[in-house]
Amino acid sequence: MLDNLYDSALKQAAACARQRYAGEEKRIERGLLLALNHAVRCNPDGTMDVRSDRDREVYYQIRQGRCDCPDRLNAPDFRCKHWYAATFWTVATAALERVCTQTQ
Repeated sequence: MLDNLYDSALKQAAACARQRYAGEEKRIERGLLLALNHAVRCNPDGTMDVRSDRDREVYYQIRQGRCDCPDRLNAPDFRCKHWYAATFWTVATAALERVCTQTQ
């Protein structure tokens, strides 16, 4: 049940991003796929690591809202697919926490 809620929250976050950031659909879709495939991990220091979709051994770090991947320099306002994946993960995780708190 929680997996379905998590996936739905990810997809809803992506739908909102599509409306807000027209023209970035490809990065949004790639970020959604990374998040759906559990390529995001949150670190104790608040940074996030997002696995590369091309090389499963490579992770890019999101620190203070910025990714360290090479594509960030080409992305509008540094919103690369890894940034989207981390953002969607954050939104979906918060939604799950609200549901879990309400059902306790």
